Formats: sequence, C-alpha cells, structure tokens
Amino acid sequence: MRALIVDSSSRLLLFRADLPGRSPWWYAPGGGVEAGESDEQALVREVAEETGLVVDVASLQPPVWTRDYIFRWHEQDERHLERFFLIRIGEHKVDLSGLDPDEAAIAREYRWWAHAEIASSTERFSPRRLAELLARLLQGRLPREPVQIGD
Repeated sequence: MRALIVDSSSRLLLFRADLPGRSPWWYAPGGGVEAGESDEQALVREVAEETGLVVDVASLQPPVWTRDYIFRWHEQDERHLERFFLIRIGEHKVDLSGLDPDEAAIAREYRWWAHAEIASSTERFSPRRLAELLARLLQGRLPREPVQIGD
C-alpha cells in the first residue's frame, strides 16, 4: 500500500530510496500488509510508522491507482501488488522515528514536492509517470476505479 500524502499547499510527500548498485529514486510512503490487516489498516499503520502522521482508517477514500511489479530486495525478486490512496492533509512535520532498521537504512531523506518540481526534475520517481498521474489528482480528477499505472 502507498500513501499519496498531499498537504494544503498541494505538495506531495516523497521519500528518497538509496540502495547499493541502483540509482536513487523518490517514492510514496507505504509498505506491506501484515496478517489479519486490511489494505486500509496496513496503510494507516505504515503511514504512522514512516511519517508520524495519524490517519483515521474510516477517512480513507478508495484507492486511485494500482500497480503490479517486481522489485528486487535483499538479492531476491518480490512481487509487489500496490494500491495507492490519496490522503489530503493540512500541514505535517514528518517524524522518522518509527522507521524500522531496513527502512531507515534506505529512506534517510524525504521532501515535500510541488507538482511543477516533479514535472521538471531530472530525478527518478516511482512510478515513472508520477508527474502526469499526479496532475489529474491535483485537478480533482479522481478515477471511479483505480487506474493501473505500471512501473
């Protein structure tokens, strides 16, 4: 599950991943579903752990995007089936103290990005078409069904 956290200035919160042997990239906070959790419960837990933001599961809207892709982690391929949820907030001071050691080793940097900054940046983003896809959401054009976004 991934959270597209957008603040009152229409900036998106992204983390910078830095893994050995790969070019760094920016991605939305989130993670896997644990046994007994719904996707929404997992998202709320992951957002709290990674950002310190407390989200009420009942306030979540349906996911806006889905993605099915292979991610290489610890020398093994993992299939990631992700759902992206849009979460609009006021302001938030990110708290990284809840990151587990693996996450803390990868995501030491975060940033609030304006859409124009993403669109004009030479940095790598996940998903690759983030600027294009995000523009629709920021314009209030939410899909009726989650859009399959690819990598």
